Amino acid sequence: NGTQHSDKHYNITLTQSFSPKWVVFAETQGIKRDLYADNLFRYGGAYLLGKDIQLDTALTFNTKDTPSVFSVNFGASYRLDFHSDKEQ
Repeated sequence: NGTQHSDKHYNITLTQSFSPKWVVFAETQGIKRDLYADNLFRYGGAYLLGKDIQLDTALTFNTKDTPSVFSVNFGASYRLDFHSDKEQ
Protein backbone atom coordinates (compact mmCIF):
# COMPACT_ATOMS: atom_id res chain seq x y z
CA ASN A 1 0.00 0.00 0.00
CA GLY A 2 1.07 3.56 -0.64
CA THR A 3 1.15 6.42 1.78
CA GLN A 4 -0.20 9.94 1.70
CA HIS A 5 3.05 11.35 3.10
CA SER A 6 5.23 13.00 0.47
CA ASP A 7 9.04 12.90 0.40
CA LYS A 8 11.31 15.30 -1.45
CA HIS A 9 15.07 14.81 -1.65
CA TYR A 10 17.97 16.44 -3.44
CA ASN A 11 21.73 15.84 -3.61
CA ILE A 12 24.34 18.25 -4.93
CA THR A 13 27.91 16.95 -5.15
CA LEU A 14 31.17 18.61 -6.15
CA THR A 15 34.25 16.48 -6.77
CA GLN A 16 37.86 17.39 -7.44
CA SER A 17 40.60 15.02 -8.54
CA PHE A 18 44.13 16.04 -7.58
CA SER A 19 45.90 13.14 -9.24
CA PRO A 20 44.97 9.77 -10.74
CA LYS A 21 44.93 8.39 -7.17
CA TRP A 22 43.38 11.17 -5.00
CA VAL A 23 39.88 12.71 -5.08
CA VAL A 24 37.89 14.84 -2.60
CA PHE A 25 34.20 15.71 -2.55
CA ALA A 26 31.69 18.02 -0.88
CA GLU A 27 28.00 17.22 -0.88
CA THR A 28 24.75 18.56 0.47
CA GLN A 29 21.63 16.42 0.83
CA GLY A 30 18.20 17.88 1.48
CA ILE A 31 15.33 15.88 2.93
CA LYS A 32 11.78 17.22 3.23
CA ARG A 33 9.00 15.04 4.61
CA ASP A 34 5.79 15.77 6.43
CA LEU A 35 7.32 14.62 9.75
CA TYR A 36 11.04 15.32 9.22
CA ALA A 37 13.23 17.79 7.34
CA ASP A 38 17.00 18.13 7.31
CA ASN A 39 20.02 19.36 5.39
CA LEU A 40 23.03 17.07 5.61
CA PHE A 41 26.56 18.15 4.69
CA ARG A 42 29.15 15.58 3.71
CA TYR A 43 32.89 16.00 3.04
CA GLY A 44 35.31 13.26 2.17
CA GLY A 45 37.89 11.77 -0.07
CA ALA A 46 39.14 8.61 -1.69
CA TYR A 47 42.51 7.12 -2.52
CA LEU A 48 43.12 4.51 -5.20
CA LEU A 49 45.41 2.09 -3.39
CA GLY A 50 45.96 -0.26 -6.29
CA LYS A 51 44.48 -0.93 -9.70
CA ASP A 52 41.27 -2.31 -8.19
CA ILE A 53 41.24 -1.26 -4.49
CA GLN A 54 39.89 2.08 -3.25
CA LEU A 55 39.94 3.47 0.30
CA ASP A 56 37.50 6.24 1.20
CA THR A 57 36.31 8.30 4.14
CA ALA A 58 33.53 10.83 4.76
CA LEU A 59 32.34 13.14 7.51
CA THR A 60 28.59 13.89 7.69
CA PHE A 61 26.83 16.49 9.86
CA ASN A 62 23.83 18.80 9.96
CA THR A 63 23.21 22.20 11.51
CA LYS A 64 20.20 21.43 13.69
CA ASP A 65 19.80 19.55 16.95
CA THR A 66 16.40 17.89 16.55
CA PRO A 67 18.03 15.42 15.97
CA SER A 68 21.66 16.29 15.40
CA VAL A 69 23.62 14.19 12.93
CA PHE A 70 27.35 13.49 13.07
CA SER A 71 29.06 10.47 11.55
CA VAL A 72 32.47 9.43 10.28
CA ASN A 73 32.66 6.67 7.69
CA PHE A 74 35.57 4.61 6.43
CA GLY A 75 35.32 2.20 3.56
CA ALA A 76 37.15 0.03 1.13
CA SER A 77 35.97 -1.26 -2.19
CA TYR A 78 37.25 -3.73 -4.73
CA ARG A 79 36.62 -3.16 -8.41
CA LEU A 80 35.54 -6.08 -10.58
CA ASP A 81 36.73 -5.21 -14.08
CA PHE A 82 35.26 -7.49 -16.74
CA HIS A 83 36.11 -5.07 -19.54
CA SER A 84 38.71 -6.22 -22.04
CA ASP A 85 40.35 -4.03 -24.64
CA LYS A 86 40.52 -5.65 -28.03
CA GLU A 87 43.38 -4.76 -30.26
CA GLN A 88 42.34 -3.63 -33.72
